Amino acid sequence: MAGDGGKTHLINEDHSDHSDSDEDKFGSSVNVSAEDNLPAKYVYPGQPVSGVFPPVPSPATTTVGPDKHFTPVYYKRRWYIVFVYCVFSLIQSVIWNTWGPITVSAEYVFDWNDRTIDLLSNWGPISYLLTSLGFTWIMDEKGLRWACLASAFVVAVGAALRCIPMDPKSATWFIHSGQFLNGMGSTVGSMAGPLISNTWFPLSQRTTVTTITSMFTVLGAAAGFLIGPFIVRDPKSNTSSNATVNQTCNLTREEVAGDIHKLMYIEAGIAVAVFLAIIVYFPAKPPTPPSVTAAETRTSYFSGLLALVKKPQVWLIATPYGLSGVYATWSSVLGVNLQHHSDVSEKDAAFLGFWSMIAGVVFAVILARFADVFVGHLKVLVLALLVLATAAFAWFAVLLKFVDFHTPGWKVMIYAAIILGGMFQLGFPCLCFELACEASYPVAEGITTTFLGIINNIFAGAFLLIFMIIPDDKEFMNWAMVAAVALGVPATCLYKERYSRLLLDTQRSVDSGQRSDHDTES
Repeated sequence: MAGDGGKTHLINEDHSDHSDSDEDKFGSSVNVSAEDNLPAKYVYPGQPVSGVFPPVPSPATTTVGPDKHFTPVYYKRRWYIVFVYCVFSLIQSVIWNTWGPITVSAEYVFDWNDRTIDLLSNWGPISYLLTSLGFTWIMDEKGLRWACLASAFVVAVGAALRCIPMDPKSATWFIHSGQFLNGMGSTVGSMAGPLISNTWFPLSQRTTVTTITSMFTVLGAAAGFLIGPFIVRDPKSNTSSNATVNQTCNLTREEVAGDIHKLMYIEAGIAVAVFLAIIVYFPAKPPTPPSVTAAETRTSYFSGLLALVKKPQVWLIATPYGLSGVYATWSSVLGVNLQHHSDVSEKDAAFLGFWSMIAGVVFAVILARFADVFVGHLKVLVLALLVLATAAFAWFAVLLKFVDFHTPGWKVMIYAAIILGGMFQLGFPCLCFELACEASYPVAEGITTTFLGIINNIFAGAFLLIFMIIPDDKEFMNWAMVAAVALGVPATCLYKERYSRLLLDTQRSVDSGQRSDHDTES
């Protein structure tokens, strides 16, 4: 390996002596299994090869690309790519979470019931399951640009459909269609973060960027809790007052409908603006990759899917991530859950959802930065967060079931339980992304995260479907939330922690004589 002008060159060299053991190369604490996690183009010296990935040359004799020199380059424009993607992810999630926070107002204007609100939320997981494999194929075969363009287009069209002024019955059909189209964009909108982080960012920033991009989906749902009630007035809470009179006036259906249309126009305008921004500039990848694994040719699309299905370790880490889909739908119908408690208004429920998600986003980003600095401890972090989230949601369910809401401090405890539960719950899914990508390497990150997303949306859709069948049983949804988090604990305990990508990139960085985060930035 050689350095030139401050740049790191990875040069193909002939090493005939392969007597060094994996323990010598990587340290005694690393357990490398040829069966479990071998990259497609690399075989660790002295290891027999079996399993779903074919045998190939060792790292010491492998060139990266057609040239014999590879110089990782970090482009400052990578932050622009993250910014545009995050705004797209944000607005897609805002549109998905439009109706739950304004349940009372929407039911008043359109003559809907709770089941209609549930179905509007459920179109997200339904359309994801129906279209995710197609969008994953675009990500894998055509690249990030075409995947983001296609997704932003369907989200913009879906948002525009909801703006067409019609009578309530006709408008309902267009709103359902718009929600379905918006759900189609969720594959890329919520699952492309790990692909972006690996395609554009160095090893020392991967987990942080994966978390930031994933958290904008959560921020979008949180913004929905805030924006909806802020723009759309509650039909029964318009209060006028003077020095001697306090009077509550019911708003007319036309006035509330006008508020809802205003919200639709704002969301559609942002969706169209994001689509135009992607058209103007959003390259599929940088001219030079930031790491060895980003430069590698991965397994083909269908081979990658087959490999994932055959990997028990991927299924184990996909279990807690998949069950986290219950939280997404549970929080989207929080207003329905709490509407029969006189001490909690629709706005209270909206702010509960908002602040729990904000707490989760901040906590997750801090945790991800910690994971980037102190690598190799993702499993412990996930396990701790699952246990804490289970305790918080159990506390919430007990408060609603067994504690009278007139009890002093009841409302404060409800706030604390939901906010803490959201903070712990939202902290671990992004770490599961990284663990799954490590366990499944060399399957492309987009395929792996979509696979996790399919499982996530199956649980999310099943939860809402059951809730639609038994809409009067509000207690069920709270205990189901507790069970969903708790079931992730044993699966995580059984997961065998492996870091295939990390080992490969770290070994190449060590061989080159420099750390990867000191390479060229332009």
